[in-house]
Amino acid sequence: MITSDGRTPVEVEIESLSLDGFDPADRYRITAAFQSELARLIETEGLPPAQDGRLDLPRLDGGSLKLARGAAPASIGAQIARSLFHSIVKALRGNQHD
Repeated sequence: MITSDGRTPVEVEIESLSLDGFDPADRYRITAAFQSELARLIETEGLPPAQDGRLDLPRLDGGSLKLARGAAPASIGAQIARSLFHSIVKALRGNQHD
């Protein structure tokens, strides 16, 4: 399936997002910011194609983050998304050479 702008649509399914160490009251705002930023990154930067059109990873380490003390949930979610996006791109590029 190709979208009207010529791109292949991308579906990302994340079964769970571990937010250990954050205030439980912030989890929905962090998650919303994460989803929004990840969608924005995929839309604006795109993803390299996977060999078979799919990339199934049972677990993906998004790396570690250095957050400013008192960082807003929206900022935290966006930083998590950027880190995970770069991990996804790296995994896709690695799979192209198999």
